[in-house]
Amino acid sequence: MSWTDERIQMLKTMWEGGQTASQIAEALPGIVAGFTITVVAMIGASAMAGAVGAGGLGDVAIRYGYQRFDTTVMVVVIAILIALVCVVQFAGDTAVRRLRAR
Repeated sequence: MSWTDERIQMLKTMWEGGQTASQIAEALPGIVAGFTITVVAMIGASAMAGAVGAGGLGDVAIRYGYQRFDTTVMVVVIAILIALVCVVQFAGDTAVRRLRAR
C-alpha cells in the first residue's frame, strides 16, 4: 500500500489531535474496512440510481438491456458490477489483513 497525500494528511490530523503512533496503527484497519464498505455501497447505489435515469452502469442495464429485452446486455452489465464489487472487496480485505498483521 502506497503513501498517498490523503493518507498522510489523515495520519497528520490524527497525530495533531494527540493520538499516539500505536493508536493510529490500531485505528487504520478499521478505517480501511469502513472505506471499503463505503466504496461497495457507492457502487451499489450508483447502479440503483440508473433505474431513475441517473446514468452509469445501472442506466445501461435498464435502458439497453431491460427496456429493449436484450438479456445479454443485462447479464454483461451485472457481471461487470459483480466483478467490480469483488475486486474492491478483495483489495480492501487484503489491506485490512496486512494492517492487522503488524
